[in-house]
Amino acid sequence: MFRTLQARFAGLLLACAAAPAIAQTPPEWGTQIVFDTRESFTTTIDNLTSSEGQSRFWFETSGALDIRILLHDGYGDADLLVFKDSPNGTFLCGQFAVGNDEECRFRDPAPGKYFIQVITDRAYAQVKLSTSVLPAHVRSILDIPDEPYQFVRRTDFFDPVPDYVECLEARVDPVSHVRTMSGNRCVPMGSSQQWRLVKTWNNGVFHLRNPHNLCLFPEHSGKGARVVERNCDGSYASEWEFMGVDGRTHYTWIVNRSTWLCMDIQPAGGPALMVDCTWGGADVAKAWRLRTDDERAKAQPVNGGVLRNKDGYCMIDDSVWGMLGPCNAGSPHARYVFAPAYTIGSGDKWSGQFVIHPNGDKTLCISVDAINHAAIVGCDPTDVGQRWRTEASFTGLRFPNMRTGGCLNSQGGQSYPGIFLATIPCGTFIPTSIWTWFRS
Repeated sequence: MFRTLQARFAGLLLACAAAPAIAQTPPEWGTQIVFDTRESFTTTIDNLTSSEGQSRFWFETSGALDIRILLHDGYGDADLLVFKDSPNGTFLCGQFAVGNDEECRFRDPAPGKYFIQVITDRAYAQVKLSTSVLPAHVRSILDIPDEPYQFVRRTDFFDPVPDYVECLEARVDPVSHVRTMSGNRCVPMGSSQQWRLVKTWNNGVFHLRNPHNLCLFPEHSGKGARVVERNCDGSYASEWEFMGVDGRTHYTWIVNRSTWLCMDIQPAGGPALMVDCTWGGADVAKAWRLRTDDERAKAQPVNGGVLRNKDGYCMIDDSVWGMLGPCNAGSPHARYVFAPAYTIGSGDKWSGQFVIHPNGDKTLCISVDAINHAAIVGCDPTDVGQRWRTEASFTGLRFPNMRTGGCLNSQGGQSYPGIFLATIPCGTFIPTSIWTWFRS
């Protein structure tokens, strides 16, 4: 089976073959579309307007599963034409609907040059042209840097702007207490959505290990098996490959070596299950993006997000103390940015800890004072009380403080507006110590 898959994914056909920089093309070809596959297989050209006359573009592929050409947004009425081989060559598609929402899509298209014309009998402005090419072949990605990653589900290969909705997250089953995987809102910090890719003896094969040194496994060898965390044992069941375009981690499939099934998240926060691996077409939503901790922190809004407890109250502050209050996402005193904490004395390496900045002010941090109250102070990298980490629960996240060891909570576990925040022992289950990441 392994040899069959290796043969199937042998070789890499680039999705897009850009012309040499010195090449000259006829002016009637228009502007060449070049795809930067380091981040996306979609290129969007903004602000097309009819006052500039007919808009012409072209691109070239040497093998693809799908091509999608999309006009969208803006004002007026723009129409779309697509030709093959030359600007007036083989006619492939014409879309003339009222408005600017036009789409041409080709499955298993022939290699070669494709020519796009945006035309109109009426005026249009601020229209966008998004062109997407899905590569024809994927193979095992051999080298992925050893650093923490968040596994982000890709909802649609052809999103003009990639839409990261759910991340793979460790959950504690409330009945069996098994650490199962599921999809949940992507959060900018913490270990519940963090894994390292530890290389095995076989090139391109990894153990997926969390900060607590647990590994990901399928619960059994059949289709529909849940993905769980348990002690790493070095078996084939704990070995995974990442299939995609070599050197790219923004669009991959996660394949288990013992079953040759792929990891997938069921919709609406459902469990992570093992399913048949299929490539392209309607099944591309089984793909993932590997996002580093740095990318993860940068993906949050510049003014942060909101933390909410089980009773619907949120973490807020009065510029001095942390407390519970209404969830007013528009208030600067209810929004917090989470940033990786680089620990002193360990080579400035990410250690799974983070700091909390009120309203994105990177000079201020949430710390714990002498009586365990949450206070806003000037950031000090030597102050362990300013560092936090996360623990997964089946309903959300807990935030242990690195100095006190206690979890962020409201005083005495009480839950009403104005009650101060503090750290209390994590050992006893207190619902008000469970938080969810809320963003609007």
